[in-house]
Amino acid sequence: MTKKIIIIGSGFSSISASTYLADKGYDVTILEKNKSFGGRARKFKAQGFTFDMGPSWYWMPDVFEKYFNDFNKKVDDYYTLKKLDPAYRVYFAKNDFIEIGDNLEKISQTFEEHEKGSLEIGKAADFILLDQDIMTVPIDQIPNMQVSATYSNGELVYISK
Repeated sequence: MTKKIIIIGSGFSSISASTYLADKGYDVTILEKNKSFGGRARKFKAQGFTFDMGPSWYWMPDVFEKYFNDFNKKVDDYYTLKKLDPAYRVYFAKNDFIEIGDNLEKISQTFEEHEKGSLEIGKAADFILLDQDIMTVPIDQIPNMQVSATYSNGELVYISK
């Protein structure tokens, strides 16, 4: 008898989990409170207007590529990414906003323009991150962290004490 699994919500993680489980032979049902699937990545239409409900950034493209590859598909078969510059705007009030550029140099310059000395402070604190440099902090050094277990790609990577 095939095991039945119910997944609540239809965001990226739910759809991903559902397809992997279905691929393993499980009978999967997704329950969604909204009229359309996609979680924060859905569209909302009202009175002739269409609103993109999220996400603002496309983080970890390698995760999406792996997902599609696992099902013998390619990201390019479904959508095309377009890099925006500015990447986005932060609005404080009408006609009061900051444009955030599409690379670290532009972002740093924007911060320097709005808060003089921020570049030097960042350099002194060693928080300038480059593509090849990743800052990591052991989880046990983060105060008030209450994690019982952490999984990455299906493998247990941390168990709390």
